[in-house]
Amino acid sequence: MKRLTRKAWFQKRRIGWGVRPASLEGWLVTIGFIIIAPLVGMYYHEESITRYIILISMVVILIAIILLTGEAPGSELWDEFKKKNDK
Repeated sequence: MKRLTRKAWFQKRRIGWGVRPASLEGWLVTIGFIIIAPLVGMYYHEESITRYIILISMVVILIAIILLTGEAPGSELWDEFKKKNDK
């Protein structure tokens, strides 16, 4: 998938699978999610479908932002291992 931004907001983790923030924008998105998600949980303190819909929507939006502005998730060590075995 082609990245929408010039620089990657998120980059591959060195060890393990996934991504990590690589720029100021990536950190702001991550911190915003960490702050807003508990606030939604506190505001909708009752067991309601609205709370779960909002939280699931936030996770989907976060994943979309990561996929559209970052590198493809995966491990650099795994990529190096695949390159060695392909030779």
